[in-house]
Amino acid sequence: MRVTTKIIKPKKIKDAAMRAALVKAVFDTGKEIDDLFALTYKTFDRKPEFVTENKDDPARISSAVYTTNQIYAWINNGTKKDYPITPKKPGGVLAFPSTFKPKSRRRGGLEAMAGYKSKKMRFAAAVIHPGIDARNFDKRIEKKVMPNFKKRVTAAMREAANDSGHAI
Repeated sequence: MRVTTKIIKPKKIKDAAMRAALVKAVFDTGKEIDDLFALTYKTFDRKPEFVTENKDDPARISSAVYTTNQIYAWINNGTKKDYPITPKKPGGVLAFPSTFKPKSRRRGGLEAMAGYKSKKMRFAAAVIHPGIDARNFDKRIEKKVMPNFKKRVTAAMREAANDSGHAI
């Protein structure tokens, strides 16, 4: 019986194609995150500005989505409980709606709702604010996006490997 061996040299992986596929997967995920954040404030009167910074550096591919809006940070992260609010001007008076229902909730979907504030106003020299419950939009979005991100990256690497003749 005769046995023969043959050395098969694999083709070189196309690094540029692999990187391009990964860049697209990361940048597409950044766009998805930005779109999900937009749902959280779509009914706000004063919408926060979000920035998406896509970077394709030799050592890292990244897509960062963020806002520097302080009010959005309070809604997302919450505030401490029972803190005093006083007028800006000494001797001034606070004025606020007597009834208020926020446009977002601690639980439930990401999408902002109508909310409500009454036309009837209340006035006070100072109040103890009950605080804002954290909405944790960032964590909820991360939980929603990460499974898709992993699938996108895996698919991108598989496609680029297949194109190089390295089927996974």
